[in-house]
Amino acid sequence: MTRDASGGGAPVGGGERRTPAAGGPPGAFEQLWGAPARPRRGPRPALRLDSLVEAAVALADEEGLGALSMARVAERLGFTTMSLYRHVASKDDLLLLMLNEAVGPPPKTLVTDPAAGWRAGLDAWTRGMYERALAHPWITRIEIGGAPNLPNQLAWMDRGVAPLAGVPLAGQEKLSAILMLSRYAMSAAQLTSDVTAAASAGTYGPDDGDYGATLARLLDPERFPALHAIAVSGEIDPAVPPEGVADELHGEFHFGLARMLDGLDVLLRSRGPK
Repeated sequence: MTRDASGGGAPVGGGERRTPAAGGPPGAFEQLWGAPARPRRGPRPALRLDSLVEAAVALADEEGLGALSMARVAERLGFTTMSLYRHVASKDDLLLLMLNEAVGPPPKTLVTDPAAGWRAGLDAWTRGMYERALAHPWITRIEIGGAPNLPNQLAWMDRGVAPLAGVPLAGQEKLSAILMLSRYAMSAAQLTSDVTAAASAGTYGPDDGDYGATLARLLDPERFPALHAIAVSGEIDPAVPPEGVADELHGEFHFGLARMLDGLDVLLRSRGPK
């Protein structure tokens, strides 16, 4: 958990502290943690940092991370590309600012009754990260560069370990537990986003709409005996229409989350009261 933690594919990957160029804007890490803006001569700039970050997030939401460039963001705002560098030192710094913005603080709805127990808290927390990643699919594409250290990343981590107060886990084990759940949420969100987009475009799914029949046709029972047995069992759910793919994948996510929490429950029960 110390290298790769909450918030997901995005919530993970801490910001790298760099020494800003002389006379330039503070680095993203310093900006996010409240470094004062450096005074500038002349009229107050019309472009604000928050507007810049919001525009970059909107562009990534609409067209994906591959479409992001300083020039495209500047065009969207109606400013020159060079004017953006008065507010951010580099595209990498902009990505960190975007990540913190998109991850956002945990929603207030995640505040659960302590009497509900650790399971309800972790269930709501993991679902919240999954939903946040679905709202901004590009956050799962940002490479993990270190331990989380951006304000909103750490806010999610804080909320994630809170339900584990008093359970028989050491501090590192609590961090490892939320790492497990955060990585699951991010990978599931990426799968859901990708497959839903493919289904909408008509480029995903077995040709005949029956995955079990497709597997049975492809698999040699001697080479793939276990999988072939399932394929011909009739127990594989039939394919859903494109408009139902998202709901099906949400169901897969919820099933997997429940099983992970079952496993954590077994561990805690084996240790007894702390």
